[in-house]
Amino acid sequence: MQRALAITGRPGSGKTTLALRVASHLRSLGCSVGGIITPEIRSASGVREGFYFESISDEAKVILATTRQSSDIRVGRYFVMPDAAHFARSVIMRDLENSDVIVIDEIGPMELSVEPLRSEIREVLLQRPKPLIVTFHYRLRQGWPDLYSLISRESLIIDLSRENREMEFARAPELARWLINGKACSAERGKGAHIHT
Repeated sequence: MQRALAITGRPGSGKTTLALRVASHLRSLGCSVGGIITPEIRSASGVREGFYFESISDEAKVILATTRQSSDIRVGRYFVMPDAAHFARSVIMRDLENSDVIVIDEIGPMELSVEPLRSEIREVLLQRPKPLIVTFHYRLRQGWPDLYSLISRESLIIDLSRENREMEFARAPELARWLINGKACSAERGKGAHIHT
């Protein structure tokens, strides 16, 4: 089982930013990074209107959730698009084959509201076939204790806040090296190979 860097914190604390900074340093070490991130959708006036699922490896993206009523699945003020879960699942499955390190941003109510993505996330956390960078909702421990227990195994958990985030951002190179446990990534930059010594 591989290591995981698990990042949590309140909305706006910088979870995705830290995940991407660590991913950038992993690339500088020769690692290929795959998986998904969930950037915000904002209106021209800057109001948050939803989220995308975006593939890290090829930047393809689909709408994950929007404030406009467009599905029967509602989480808070957002309507979750079921097809987005299929997109995210296919990206994760593909990148497990082709990348050295996998990012899953974020494990939270919207992402867990649709099968088969929920099962795929659970399986990845259970098997841990590649080093993982995961961000997770600050209430995950209360709402999904089984998933939290899978996340916390052999993981470094960082609880980000406005007070500590600059310090944690500065640790990104150190966190990248910890995640791969001093090992080298594949010579072919993740194409079908695992982290190796």
